[in-house]
Amino acid sequence: MKAGSKIVSALLTLLIVTSLAVQGFAGSERSEVTGSEQFQQALADGLLYGDGIDPFEKMERGAFVYALCNLVDGFMTDVERSVFTVKANSAAVREGMGIDKHTTVSLPQGMRLEVSEYDRGWYAVHLESVDGYIFEDELSLYPYADLTQDAYYTPYIVWAYENGVTTGAEASFRPEESLTRGEMKTILAAFAACLGAETEDDPFFAPEENDGLFVNVDAVCQVLAEYREKYASALRAQALAFEDVRSLARRQAIADFALQFVGHSYVYGTAGPNTFDCSGLVYYTLTTLGYGPVARTADDQYYSVGIPVDWSEIEPGDLVFFAGNGQAYGVTHVGIAIGGGLFVHASTSNTGVIISNLYDDYYIEVFYGAKRVVG
Repeated sequence: MKAGSKIVSALLTLLIVTSLAVQGFAGSERSEVTGSEQFQQALADGLLYGDGIDPFEKMERGAFVYALCNLVDGFMTDVERSVFTVKANSAAVREGMGIDKHTTVSLPQGMRLEVSEYDRGWYAVHLESVDGYIFEDELSLYPYADLTQDAYYTPYIVWAYENGVTTGAEASFRPEESLTRGEMKTILAAFAACLGAETEDDPFFAPEENDGLFVNVDAVCQVLAEYREKYASALRAQALAFEDVRSLARRQAIADFALQFVGHSYVYGTAGPNTFDCSGLVYYTLTTLGYGPVARTADDQYYSVGIPVDWSEIEPGDLVFFAGNGQAYGVTHVGIAIGGGLFVHASTSNTGVIISNLYDDYYIEVFYGAKRVVG
């Protein structure tokens, strides 16, 4: 072989080897599109919504808020629904219900306001300077005009807005746009502050030269893993606070359900839905709301339902028991606390289902104990 041909052959071999090496490096960098260990953990923990997520695609803003909120175990998505946002370019507050009514003031897009009663497509509003009515099509339940009811991230973004984690100066959150590093750090810092975590002079949120660059899903998962470790105690505290709120709401639901039967007749041995005896009202309420199985008599309910609660800690939804024949004879009557020292119960055939005061001398004397169904 001539010398020139040998040189050409050697160069070709070198190019092929180099090309294969580069391809191998590029393939190893993306880990065969499986993502990092943190990405896999985020998938397992339910921080990422959907199937077939590419760890190397850009993280969307809405998806980031969803992931961040779900760092809190049992994140609660319930939000106040009486606060609306003006979604039209401007919303007319009219003197009465009807587009022919005089407009007293126009509200700007993105303004948040509370509404009261609703009637045939019109909401009543009460502002400092004027009262009037706004047509429903001009309002949204959500703080950003570009949020939709069926989007998976909407309740999370609403919660974040209501708790100061995000802001709405532009009346638009742009949830489907890509997240930048700077936006990520700003939202992370606000979320930490919302949790009550100490963040002063925390380098975790320090600005960087590349804060305007977009971040991919895998990189966000790595940041969230570090964030979860750093603020673990604050996240746990928030989870416990959410659980307390949920428990209070469930207990209140027990009281509210029982209250609808005030005025119904007392008939011994019945358990609703039209007539009740004392334990029958408790039985019907708890079983209908899914807290079963429930014993049928007051005495058995005391010994089989819930956990003991001190007199000073009785809250709506707790069961209150009485020993009408004296403490030595055990439980003879039961009711459901509704708050303010009151309780609802199926009392007697003469009174039916009524509301009574726990602090009446008679009920103080015969009080036997209280049990909490929802911890």
